[in-house]
Amino acid sequence: MFMVKAIIYQSHTGFSRQFAYHFAIKVGVPVYSLKEAQKLKDNMPVIYFSWIKNGKIVDLKKASRFNISYVCAVGALYYSEEIVKKLKEENNIDKLYYLQGGIRYYKLNMFERHFMNSLKKSIIKKQKTTKLSDIEKELLIKLEKGYEEIDLESLNALIEWCINENTNIVS
Repeated sequence: MFMVKAIIYQSHTGFSRQFAYHFAIKVGVPVYSLKEAQKLKDNMPVIYFSWIKNGKIVDLKKASRFNISYVCAVGALYYSEEIVKKLKEENNIDKLYYLQGGIRYYKLNMFERHFMNSLKKSIIKKQKTTKLSDIEKELLIKLEKGYEEIDLESLNALIEWCINENTNIVS
């Protein structure tokens, strides 16, 4: 039986942190940022929350010094099997839980805002000659102004998932 001792998160615009704190409160285990977690023992059983950048779960390699039971990836798009499959392949992980966060432009630096604007322009340009996929259509809408669609109730499914995997969450 696997015992989760802590929740660790890496957050850039606050969505991963928000999910991690609410989850930790719900299950009664301590929560640490990845930086704060430096003081914890190697191989401690944890659940890792982080954001997605260019298909990669940020700082997953740094967090791998812990025994990660589940990775919770927070992204901008709605949940889809296609997204989960790509994330699992790109990051070489089996146990992944996807959560939708959003885009907080006011938390991005100038380079990141420029990147998002360039991405939006490239999708608009592509739209003129090719039919967009559903994911591209969704992304284009969300890139327009940014958005926040965090659903803390989605954590209920994560707790159930842990229980179904015969995982005990203890403090």
